[in-house]
Amino acid sequence: MKVDHNYHSRIDNNDSGKKRKQGDILSRSDTNGVVLKFHPVVEMTADQFFDFCQMNRDYRIERTASGEIIIMSPTGSETGNRNFDLIGQLGIWVKQDGTGIGFDSSTGFILPNGATKSADAAWVRLEKWNSLTR
Repeated sequence: MKVDHNYHSRIDNNDSGKKRKQGDILSRSDTNGVVLKFHPVVEMTADQFFDFCQMNRDYRIERTASGEIIIMSPTGSETGNRNFDLIGQLGIWVKQDGTGIGFDSSTGFILPNGATKSADAAWVRLEKWNSLTR
């Protein structure tokens, strides 16, 4: 995973901004996912989070800046079809343009605030990609 310090997520740090009850371990997020809270009991490093994702490849997993793990729900058929069309169009443009590389929704980006999020589709300029640390 590379760190992109200019990537902006479509989801804010606290996702919905709603207050959650102290001690909640499992809750629903506004992104239709399940939120698992580990902090302060467990602190996962970036490498440990990557390993956790590898052990659970059947799930789309993100992490907030505060360390909450979000298990994302699958999209519906309409959204899945729009994403399929979007990826196809982006892929064609990326190949024709040649100035960057594209990514699908399974790519995790580590944000400057420490969160790890994945966009439905992403594009990064080659110069920026080559300058990233991981």
